[in-house]
Amino acid sequence: MTLRLRRIFLFASLLLAGGLAAFAQRGGTADERVELVHADRNMYDRAVDPDARRLAGKVHFKQGAMQLFSDSAVFYQSTNSFKAFGHVRLLQGDTLSLTGERLFYDGQSQIGRMTGRDVTLKHRARTLITDSLVYYRAEGCGRYFDGGKLIDGGSTLTSDNGEYFTGSRESYFSNNVHLRGERFNLTTNDLHYNLHTHWAHLLGPSNIISRDNNIYTEDAYYNTDTREARMTRNSKLIKPQGRELTGDSLHYDKRTGLAHVYGHVTYTDRPQQRTLVSDNAVYNENTGLLNADGNVRYTDRLNQRTLTCDRGEYYEREKLVKGYGHVVFTEIPTQRTLTCERGDYNEVTGEAHAYDNMHFQDHLAQQDLTAHRGEYNDKTGWLRAVGEVDMQDFKRRARLRGDSVAYNQLTGEGMATGHALVEDFSQPQVLSAHADTLRIHTYNLDTDTAYRVVRGIRHVRAYRDDVQAVCDTLVFDQRASTIRLLRDPIVWSDQRQVLGEEIVVYVNDSTVDSIYVNRQALVAEQVDSTHFNQLSAHQLRAYFDEGEIVRNEAQGNVRAVMFPLEKDSLLLYHNYTETTAMRMDIRERKLRRIWTPAAESYFYAVGLAPRSQTYLDNFAWFDYIRPLSADDLMEWRPKKSGTELRTTVRRAAPLQTLPPSD
Repeated sequence: MTLRLRRIFLFASLLLAGGLAAFAQRGGTADERVELVHADRNMYDRAVDPDARRLAGKVHFKQGAMQLFSDSAVFYQSTNSFKAFGHVRLLQGDTLSLTGERLFYDGQSQIGRMTGRDVTLKHRARTLITDSLVYYRAEGCGRYFDGGKLIDGGSTLTSDNGEYFTGSRESYFSNNVHLRGERFNLTTNDLHYNLHTHWAHLLGPSNIISRDNNIYTEDAYYNTDTREARMTRNSKLIKPQGRELTGDSLHYDKRTGLAHVYGHVTYTDRPQQRTLVSDNAVYNENTGLLNADGNVRYTDRLNQRTLTCDRGEYYEREKLVKGYGHVVFTEIPTQRTLTCERGDYNEVTGEAHAYDNMHFQDHLAQQDLTAHRGEYNDKTGWLRAVGEVDMQDFKRRARLRGDSVAYNQLTGEGMATGHALVEDFSQPQVLSAHADTLRIHTYNLDTDTAYRVVRGIRHVRAYRDDVQAVCDTLVFDQRASTIRLLRDPIVWSDQRQVLGEEIVVYVNDSTVDSIYVNRQALVAEQVDSTHFNQLSAHQLRAYFDEGEIVRNEAQGNVRAVMFPLEKDSLLLYHNYTETTAMRMDIRERKLRRIWTPAAESYFYAVGLAPRSQTYLDNFAWFDYIRPLSADDLMEWRPKKSGTELRTTVRRAAPLQTLPPSD
């Protein structure tokens, strides 16, 4: 070895030893030194910069597993740093590359700043593009501060600032963050995104827009692959056609179509002006079903209706809401409420169903109804109830009960069946009436001339303390002020019994004005256990004044059996009379005068008259049929065989035949 070569070798050894010592003082290792692998030209000018080596042509640096290539570079060997220019390309293994126009790299801190147009960091299948990128090689992190774009498969993310970690694949982005996927667009202020798990953490006002819905939140985790969202602050799921679901926290899974919402839940249908609020809810966007739990309140502002309950279901497509537990349905304009333990309301048909302890109240009409279950349709006006129905009309002081009741609020038409019972409290003495079927029809409703017709059909029984009645059919006509008892009617008052084929009661201001008994008419009054006053005729008429009878009239085939009482209430004789007409004037419930035309009259001592003149052939005493109290109306007791009225043939009037004209 020549002396010159020895000196060069010694200088290089000292230089290398000094460099290693200096590097070791900084905590580095020998393989972290930046190594110049190749350069076509290597220039050094001590006068210009004694620490700089200027390199050109296929420059190649190496530090550990990092390789760097550029057109030219300035290498500061003492500081273990360099500047690279032109087609700069940094490679880390076979999974990461960073390209740009200019790079300053500090080998000691392993931090490089790449600048130039379209600085590109590629890591596996992901590409980050920006104008300026700071790359922290030791951390495996790239940061940009002047806007950047990250491309991950079919997703593209842009933001003003960002960080990307190649090892953990975590990334942080802030300011004007916009993530565009194949099926969604996401905008937010701050985003923490894991490219491996595809979970993104959004902070600040954020929107996730897809074809099916729009999600708004201010704090959420969102999976860009499964499109699952877990939102915890000011969260909204916005559906097409103005529908919106909000809550304190919301968990939405696009795969199942389910959204779980917790705390201050509000579902809104803006075009239809409908809202549903609750404590918690589960919404299925595939079926349109919303299950709400806790303090549920449904409001239909368009039709001014509300429904409250403990737990509810809203069927979006069918426009059907169901309530469970303490259900209260309210119609605000009419002040009607419907309560139950389980019910539903259909917005399209306007029909509400109530199950378990139904209670309907019409506050304006002062009506109240309870039943096991029922339904109400605000469009048709029909109210139907089943099971121990009890309907009270406080304004008219009436009550209607039955197994089944139907009433139309708009037309005034109604019907009650099965143990049907109507009670009238408008008078001091309560009138109760039962029939298999009770029907009511209202005419000229909502006018000054409105009136009702009430019909009792089959097995009619009525009771008031002073009068009782049974018949097959009863018709009350409010306009005609008549009560008609048809088909085997019987009426009792005190010890008197009235029967015939038809009994018509004429009423004036709720008091009886007159009573007509038509065909096979019979009035009987019990004198004692074996003697009865009897009057039969084709037609009987009784007239009243202030509720007291003042005159009786009998027409056609009149027959009478009378047992006059002496002053000491003894029966000494009885009278039998046959005539064509009879009139009896009565004052203070005492017979004052009897008038008849030509008559045949017979007087007998008590007990000596023939039976045919003691008991008329159509006489029967129906005390076993008579209702004994208001509780004795449901049991129908028919007449005994042989005591029925004779069958009469009602012949049509003959038609007049006119001779043919000439």
